[in-house]
Amino acid sequence: MACLNCKSSVVRNSVNILECSKCGFYQVSSVTMSIGGQIGSAGRKQIEMDLLCSELGIEESEEAKKIMRSAYVQIQRGYYTNEELAVVSLYIYQRMNNRVVNLKQLCDIMGVSRKRARNILARTEDYFNVNLTYTLEEARSFCKTNGYDVMDIVEKVDGQLQITRNILAACVYLGTNLSYKQVAERFYTSKKSVINYTRKVEELI
Repeated sequence: MACLNCKSSVVRNSVNILECSKCGFYQVSSVTMSIGGQIGSAGRKQIEMDLLCSELGIEESEEAKKIMRSAYVQIQRGYYTNEELAVVSLYIYQRMNNRVVNLKQLCDIMGVSRKRARNILARTEDYFNVNLTYTLEEARSFCKTNGYDVMDIVEKVDGQLQITRNILAACVYLGTNLSYKQVAERFYTSKKSVINYTRKVEELI
């Protein structure tokens, strides 16, 4: 299979996504279309991603841009701004690397509507397998990567509540010695949210 961007060969990377061996373009579907019949702005510098990553202190902006370039060709219909695509693409990139990410925070930085960002995320879900919730396996991978030994709690919650960032935060609070404030800081949420979701989880375990 040839790369949509430079026509070089593609191989599956560590997260089982087809990646060009030459330019690094992600091709996550064998049947793809581009906006307006061409690869939109896939070849531009994508300064929106640079700005977003700089604001958050994230150094891998070039890696995140691969997701953004793919998003241009994976969304077949509709109009989305570069700022919206940057937000969603960085969200996907962070989730794929088992990092905590707050969609609202990304939207606020770039002045993007959360509803619009969620719509784009839903449009890309079939390709990147990332949405606002975690599967049990995604939660397990996240906990393993971040050193949280709390899967016994997560497993009790699974099937009763959707595993979201806030639910994971509550499980981490209950399964570690971290304070409400420390968990809130690590999960980019408020102390009040951690307390409220902890109560929900406590009712189920």
